[in-house]
Amino acid sequence: MHSSEAMERPIVLPRGRPKKSASPRDGGLVYSSHSAAVEERRSAWRYQLKLALNYRIRDKGASQQIGHGETCDISSQSLRFTADAPLPAKSLIELSIDWPARRDEVAPLRLTVIGTILRCVTTDVVVLISRYGLDPVAAPAPA
Repeated sequence: MHSSEAMERPIVLPRGRPKKSASPRDGGLVYSSHSAAVEERRSAWRYQLKLALNYRIRDKGASQQIGHGETCDISSQSLRFTADAPLPAKSLIELSIDWPARRDEVAPLRLTVIGTILRCVTTDVVVLISRYGLDPVAAPAPA
């Protein structure tokens, strides 16, 4: 197999989730687990990451709901995660995710995401990202 042939082969994520091909020459087509060509409609790449997170619903006037979960996949525009309880759609949510990379290979980092819950099916939640930031985790104060 030539290197140019390898670049034209589409990439398929586990569990049949399609991903954009690495080659722009194929017109953005990908192949599903059934080997049928489909057009990718998402405008941002999705990365499958399993990371622990904490969340807080930020509704005004309502009792705040806080909980834990785990990311399923993330892009620059949205994030999907499993929550420990069903969450109300259209609610403002803040997520705090311990990022696996470290600043200068020492300081741990935390990804903070603020967005709106697009949908929630049982405990599978999709969030449309409004803002995000990657910040170093503050060291605990000495006792």
